Amino acid sequence: MTTTTAWKVPLADPGAEYREIAPEILSAVSGVLASGQYVMGEQVAAFEQEWAQACEAVWCVGVASGTDALLGVLRYLKENKGVRRVWVPDMTFWATAEAVLLAGLKLELVDIRSNGLMDPLQLRLRRHDAILPVSLYGLDADLAASDEYPIVLDAAHAHGHIHHTRSFASCASFYPTKNLSAVGQAGAVVTNDTKLRDWLRLWRNHGEGEPRFTHLRAAGNHRMDEMQAAVLRVKLRHLADWNKRRREIAGQYDAAFGTRRLSPNRLCAAQHDTSWKRHVYHIYGLWTDRGASSLATHLESNGIQTGRRYRPLHTQPALARDWSKKAGRFLSASAWWESVVNLPIYPQMNDRQVERVVDAVLAWKPREA
Repeated sequence: MTTTTAWKVPLADPGAEYREIAPEILSAVSGVLASGQYVMGEQVAAFEQEWAQACEAVWCVGVASGTDALLGVLRYLKENKGVRRVWVPDMTFWATAEAVLLAGLKLELVDIRSNGLMDPLQLRLRRHDAILPVSLYGLDADLAASDEYPIVLDAAHAHGHIHHTRSFASCASFYPTKNLSAVGQAGAVVTNDTKLRDWLRLWRNHGEGEPRFTHLRAAGNHRMDEMQAAVLRVKLRHLADWNKRRREIAGQYDAAFGTRRLSPNRLCAAQHDTSWKRHVYHIYGLWTDRGASSLATHLESNGIQTGRRYRPLHTQPALARDWSKKAGRFLSASAWWESVVNLPIYPQMNDRQVERVVDAVLAWKPREA
């Protein structure tokens, strides 16, 4: 595996983020180590309160990962609301679909629009369905709230949005490359539903009720570590400024490459937010119809790390039996996979690095149409 330091411009750089605020992080970590309380203590409780406030939600429940956040909410909906199947966009990370399957629910895939978000016009909802939209790359998944069908938002890319108001629950991953990141695995659910909060608190901790060591169900261990909560509390204070920097970098890319697909150089932003309010640019996608793999190879030969996210779910081997013969339903997701290259974007990226990426992209010689 190529290390971050080997790249002139890495795709993301968690180490640079740490170095920017190292004294704050070290102080927080030292406090946890000295306390002797390492799991589900004061730091977790404080982070839950602060993250709920940041999301303008009533409750937050910290868990061990973003996948656990999704899984917990889906298990609750199955057991308490009678949900049987869940609609998921074809273009997302595997964990979105995986959580549905692990919860014992039927997975329904739906194609995306040209901006990468779930296409609501393709939903064919029935009773006992739920919808699981994804704020892909950091663009707000703008499905309207529904009293009839619960909406569970996969907000793993969307730290900094006020997004819970249109969903029954919003699930976050704090993986080390996310806009708000832990130094390992962590996740959280925000919700206004007290019953969901209570159920998740029981579920994440071996089904333990009161008094302690009284277990009401088999549930497993999905708890958040104190160390991760302490680090997240420090980084949360910087999130708004870091997202502002991400938007600045995205603006520089937009200015260089354009935002319309009919641009002369056949390059443009895969997503564009004219309001600068609906996008936090966890990922910046660059669209081209002249060979995305060729562009990625060109950039990496110039020391610029790229990414291709994500392989459409209908092409995943784990889903081949049910979905491989239905590729015609997912033309937009397939086109996204073939046409979008992810460029470096992270708050500590300096203007010289941005210029290096821009110059390298513009120096690329695409194939003829």
